[in-house]
Amino acid sequence: MRFILVNGMRLRPRTLCMLCCEPIGASYLKEFSTGLSFCGHDCYALYCDRWISKTAQAKCSAVAETSR
Repeated sequence: MRFILVNGMRLRPRTLCMLCCEPIGASYLKEFSTGLSFCGHDCYALYCDRWISKTAQAKCSAVAETSR
């Protein structure tokens, strides 16, 4: 995943973090390919972990379906 670190610039209109739903302040992370905004590195990292887990589960399910 690639991201942009933004410092000293507020989003307009008021935006919430995609993970914790807290208001975005003057510093935030924006995921490059999707444009999703996160309040900080912790929320972004947790989002990435969850996304990777869901992708892995979907692949495992697809493999199980084709092997039947």
